[in-house]
Amino acid sequence: MANSRSAEQPAWQRNSIFEFFASLKLAVVLLAVLIVAAIAGTIYESSFDAKVARTYVYGAPWFNLWLAFALLVLGEREARSDG
Repeated sequence: MANSRSAEQPAWQRNSIFEFFASLKLAVVLLAVLIVAAIAGTIYESSFDAKVARTYVYGAPWFNLWLAFALLVLGEREARSDG
């Protein structure tokens, strides 16, 4: 069945880079890091202030890039499953 599925996929979906970014393992790791960051933001918010949590976690460029990357990976997973 795996061979027939790969024959049905377009060439761009058989690309190794696409395979990496559409992997379930990568999606799970990205979501796990987002969960840990949300926990840290909640702790900062309860210990200090909501402004501190927004500055260091939720509004930080690394958090927004990580979130965008997670959305990209999940979007590629969806594109793969539509095939």
